[in-house]
Amino acid sequence: MLRGKEECKEKCRLWDAAQPHKAELKSTGNSMTMLFYVENILPRHIARIKELERKYKHCVYLQEDGKKDDNLAARVKTAS
Repeated sequence: MLRGKEECKEKCRLWDAAQPHKAELKSTGNSMTMLFYVENILPRHIARIKELERKYKHCVYLQEDGKKDDNLAARVKTAS
C-alpha cells in the first residue's frame, strides 16, 4: 500500500521508465522510395528503351527483378 504522494510519484516514475521506448527507424541503406524511382530512375530507362527501339527497329522490354513494387513501374511505362 502506498504511504504518500512522494512514494506514489516514485512508483509512477519507475513505471514510466520501464515502458518500451519508441523505436528509432533507420534506413536500410540500399533502398529508395517508389516516388524517387518513378520520378528519377524510371524515366531514364524509358528514354533509353525508346532510343534502342529507334536504333534497332525492334521492340525492347524493361525486365525488372520481380519485386511487388515493380508492378507500379510497369504501369507507369505503359502510360507514357
